[in-house]
Amino acid sequence: MSSFIALLSPAKLLDDQTHYPNISCTEAAFVQEAAELTAKLKKLSPEKLGDLMEMSPALASETHARLQQWQLPFSHQNAHPAMLMFK
Repeated sequence: MSSFIALLSPAKLLDDQTHYPNISCTEAAFVQEAAELTAKLKKLSPEKLGDLMEMSPALASETHARLQQWQLPFSHQNAHPAMLMFK
């Protein structure tokens, strides 16, 4: 049996506005771990987040806003297929 592995490279632009309600998506493998990490990161200010992740202030602010919106369970309203976000 063969398997397929996709590797996503970082992108300068992400499309987190387009929704794909007709696409069936798989569930992330480490949802509980992601929830624990996100809960900790949500407490950081954009400045602290930028320092931790070595990001520009603008990117840190965007990332902070995305973290604040992160919630479980994932749905077509609050989550997006990763492959389709990269522009």
